[in-house]
Parts: sequence; structure tokens; C-alpha cells
Amino acid sequence: MALIANRNQIGIKSVGTTVHCANVPRAKLMFYLDCICTVLELDDPDINRLKDYDNYWRLSDEEEIQLLIYCAMLSPDKLIEKCIFFDKDGDICGSGLNAFFEISAVQNRVLVTENILVGNHQRHVKQIMYFKKDFLDDYYFTPWKTLQTRLDDAQRSTRPAITYNQRSTIVPPTRYTSHSDT
Repeated sequence: MALIANRNQIGIKSVGTTVHCANVPRAKLMFYLDCICTVLELDDPDINRLKDYDNYWRLSDEEEIQLLIYCAMLSPDKLIEKCIFFDKDGDICGSGLNAFFEISAVQNRVLVTENILVGNHQRHVKQIMYFKKDFLDDYYFTPWKTLQTRLDDAQRSTRPAITYNQRSTIVPPTRYTSHSDT
């Protein structure tokens, strides 16, 4: 079910705060995950370490892979116009790249999805987030590409120089020659 809210009838209440995020791809992707978890009220102990962007340097390589998996599950294309909205004029976010509001504090007429399916679980949307274009570029797409490239490079460097196909097919020769024929 969807909820339609109108700012002209309801007061605005911003619920976000100003934070600092390190200019490091891993930290930025962790910040993106933290923002989306705020919107969807995802407070799972398994995710908490992955969204602690202040301590991005503590994340292991395995946790970085988990971060990429969660961010893929919660990618912007699945959430835009459902619980995150583009601030096309830039006046909602002000000087920041994103801003959080309670559902009752939506500007203009916006269709907000009450529940979102994340993996196999329904999540209730309690807040929405507006964002400027630079937010997704800075905190999702660019860090995603960087971490994905690093992961691909690491996988290539750990591959053996010679690889064997596990399912090799033995092809019979087209012509059988015996030593006695010569």
C-alpha cells in the first residue's frame, strides 16, 4: 500500500544530522548503506559493522564483499521513487547532498511506498530521504566501481598461472593411426 503526503497540509520536520565521511570509497559506500538502513530501519547486528563508516579501515576484505552484496540488494534503482527521492531543484537538501524527513514531512505530493521487500523480508518505511545527483555519484556509483575493480583485480591475482577445466571433454581423434601402419 502507498501513502500520499502533501507538505502544504503537514509541517516539515527534518530528522537528519550533518556528518563527516572520509573521502575513501569503502567509507562512502558504508555511508550509503547507513543512509538506506536509516530509511528502512534496518538495525541488524550483521549489518551494523558494515555501516560504521567512521571505522571503515576496520573492515576486512570479506566484510567488504558483504558490503558490496548489501549495497547491490539496496541499490538506488530499487529504491528511487519508493523511499528515496531526487531533489531536482536542490532546495530540499540545502547545502548537503541528502536530507532525511519523517514520512509526514514530505514536500509536494509524493507517493511513498509503505513497505519494501529487501531480500525475502518486508521492511516498513518510516522515513524518506531526498538526495542530489552528486550523492549517488559520490556515495554509491563511484565507490562501487572502485571496490568492484579492486575485488576483480584481487581475484585475478590469486588465480593460478595455469588453470585446468574441471569438465574437460575428451574429443576422439578424427583419424586413428597405429604405429604398425608406418
